[in-house]
Amino acid sequence: MTTLTPASGAADGTSMMPTFDLEFTLRQGGFTLDVAIHARGRALALFGPSGSGKTTIVEAVAGLRSPERGLIAVNGTALVDTRTGLS
Repeated sequence: MTTLTPASGAADGTSMMPTFDLEFTLRQGGFTLDVAIHARGRALALFGPSGSGKTTIVEAVAGLRSPERGLIAVNGTALVDTRTGLS
């Protein structure tokens, strides 16, 4: 398991907020999804038009789809890291 060091939060307790580091590429047929999301918060909302890849992102984070390359980490713990072979 790959462990990352999350950025430290402010004195107001934001360091207790979950972090999401999603940086990956996933192909499905002729569709290529390039994701680069680095967020901190109790919830992460994805929005966009139909067919833009929202469900595909959720499926990749859930482990239902494997990205070609990249990193999926929550709270500093890598769930997928193609550089190290973690999938």
